[in-house]
Amino acid sequence: MNPFKNFAKKVWQNFIKFAEFIYFNVEKLPKIELGISL
Repeated sequence: MNPFKNFAKKVWQNFIKFAEFIYFNVEKLPKIELGISL
């Protein structure tokens, strides 16, 4: 595997982790708060 492909894969995995983290934290927020922030 070439270095770029490896790097892209790592970035993608970090992005997924970050997105999941955001998603699960948003789930915990009260819906009213969410409505204001969006």
